[in-house]
Amino acid sequence: MHINWISISIFLFIACARQVFVDYGKIERLIELREYNEAIGRLAEISPDDTLLARLYILAGRYDEALSCALSPYQSGWIYQKLGMYEDAIHSYMDVDDILYENAMYNCGICASEAGDTAGAIVYFKKAGDFADAKRMLALSYEAEKNYIEALSIWKELRGAEALYHRAEIYNLVEESGESLYQELLKNYPESSYALMALDKVSVPQEVIVNVLYENKKYSEALKYVSRKDHRMRALCFEGMGRYTDAANEYRSTKDRLNTGKCLEKAGFPARALEEYRSSGSDEGYFRAGVLYEQMGRKRDAIDAYSKVGSSFKKTANLRSGLLCLDEGKIDLAKKCFEHTFPVPGNYWLAKITGLSSYRSYVLSESPLSYYAYLLDGKLEISKSTPEEWIASFCDTVYSISHEDSIRLLKGRLLLGYGITKEAKQELSLIKEDNSLFRYRLALLAYNGGLDVLALYWAKKIIDKGCSPFPYKILTIAYPLSFLPTVMEYAEMDPFLFMALIREESYFYPIAVSPSNAIGLTQVIPSTGKGIARELGMKQFDPESLKDPNTSIRFGIHYFNYCLKRFNGVAEYALAAYNGGPTRAGKWKKDCPTDEWVERIPRTETCLYVKKVMGSYYAYKQLYGDALELGK
Repeated sequence: MHINWISISIFLFIACARQVFVDYGKIERLIELREYNEAIGRLAEISPDDTLLARLYILAGRYDEALSCALSPYQSGWIYQKLGMYEDAIHSYMDVDDILYENAMYNCGICASEAGDTAGAIVYFKKAGDFADAKRMLALSYEAEKNYIEALSIWKELRGAEALYHRAEIYNLVEESGESLYQELLKNYPESSYALMALDKVSVPQEVIVNVLYENKKYSEALKYVSRKDHRMRALCFEGMGRYTDAANEYRSTKDRLNTGKCLEKAGFPARALEEYRSSGSDEGYFRAGVLYEQMGRKRDAIDAYSKVGSSFKKTANLRSGLLCLDEGKIDLAKKCFEHTFPVPGNYWLAKITGLSSYRSYVLSESPLSYYAYLLDGKLEISKSTPEEWIASFCDTVYSISHEDSIRLLKGRLLLGYGITKEAKQELSLIKEDNSLFRYRLALLAYNGGLDVLALYWAKKIIDKGCSPFPYKILTIAYPLSFLPTVMEYAEMDPFLFMALIREESYFYPIAVSPSNAIGLTQVIPSTGKGIARELGMKQFDPESLKDPNTSIRFGIHYFNYCLKRFNGVAEYALAAYNGGPTRAGKWKKDCPTDEWVERIPRTETCLYVKKVMGSYYAYKQLYGDALELGK
């Protein structure tokens, strides 16, 4: 019997190739889900020498293991720097000879500084040119070496509070007066920490001292210098200290009825606050009076207060007034209010009142990814066009990027390929070209590189410019599935609800830190994190651990589960509690339909937050269907 060995060999080759392709496809899917550790395990089994492993080890924070892979000089230097092995880092960075040369020299300077070699740091920072804050670091290094002439020449080129402060300090060291520079600093940058330090260097009037201390949130210290006749500044200091009754008394002395009312409300005196709000005669005063009347159950008084609100708060007042008119059975008056509020919510409520399809169609066409589309149970339509074709329907697709943007793009692409996303973000964020097609390509680059925060931001901007229906690819970038398996591991609720929460909290950026020091994917405040760690039986808690996706998701879900249980599983109430606090959300709770309750949340930030998360939840459900299938 003749055996065709050539055919069999081809068959076996194709079969093996297909098997490898399938495995690589699974690995690519895990990378897309940001499940880097599992991807590493699978890739190491198939191809332990694969260069992709190095990138995955870096993305997973497994730096020691990354050193066993084939690395570029920049990757090696970056890893050694992360591990505190500064001499090895410098040695590796010195081999970088491509577009990342200045980045490498800057990092060499940082490593040398950390190692205490300021003379060496000067050499490297000089080679870094204009990269990042290389000049600033060079000036600081010169100062450390007591080379004040060189340091001064650099500080003169720089702007801002720090530069002024260091120039003044150097003048004082070389026996020249830096007083005028301190004065300039105090005048132009009172909110900076350098202004605080400058207060000890120069004699200034009390009002300057007060201003600097107040701008730096040193309220009790500022109060010591405030004249008893300066009622407004005393009020501001008391308010900053949380002494709202004292603040109200001071505001009253200035005849500022609106702020008097705000402080009385915060102090727990709603009746007195109402009197002040109405007496203020301002749009905001009448609006705040209306909200307080609502909380007190005085619906007709609230409607009356809202009717007096002028243009600056009129649309919001009409929305709330329309809901109250519905409660009172005044349908025609409610319709009139909804016709003169914000278009999308107004049309939603008109659709609910009248049942007319025209109102419903308006909401679904103008805001297809919103909370109101979710409430109307709309179906998300997907464009059959490619992203490029869709963008061309509303935007010029011809663009020309500058030389500077080209350099940043090349650097960003290279850094993403290395798995160094934080530095890639710094480069790509500086790109100025705003053409939508170019931004889409940037979003795709960032998405494929694991930098969801930029990809999502750019995709959202493009969606806001275009019209429904949207291309599927752009929607998947705007609503990524990052960390879904981890969410599914801990979630007791619909995983997509928590994915929507992460999207609005951090744009899927694991190391995000807010101005209020909320950290990580789920933006947990360290004090809350400490309590959660205790409840989970953890003996130690480091706030930095919240930057780990697994920890952040576990902590966030634990807290959100608590909120859900406290409010009987109602997602909107739980989200309000997650954002505004369970105690506050409990006070807001009323016996009314959920959509009305959300609209009436007194705190604007929380009201918008609930709507955004629920809108994203709707988009996730419409886009992907069953989370259980996706997480497999």
